[in-house]
Amino acid sequence: MSIQENNKLIAEFMGAIPIVFSDGTKGHSFWNYDFDGEGRYGSFPDGSTNYFDYDKGYHTSWDWLMPVVKKCFQTGDDTYEWDNIMDTLFTCDIDIVYAQVVEFINQYNKNK
Repeated sequence: MSIQENNKLIAEFMGAIPIVFSDGTKGHSFWNYDFDGEGRYGSFPDGSTNYFDYDKGYHTSWDWLMPVVKKCFQTGDDTYEWDNIMDTLFTCDIDIVYAQVVEFINQYNKNK
């Protein structure tokens, strides 16, 4: 999978919903228009509620990636992939941790 596809996978794992913006741009949002009022139920790590620049974010910033790592651990899905995330954190290499998070989410989604 490409970085863009992986970032979309992570955004959905974090609870963002896929949408098409009014200008036709595809992205993900933490807005639920079924709610009354504003309907905001979360945001991305930079505080934004919409995400469409998949070349930035989870694979380039610890600020974006670490909340994902936290959610992976909170699933309680103590698997081989879960243990691998813990091991990769010791490398302090965002590329390695990112790849393992993507692997965890893929396995988690298969087992849901």
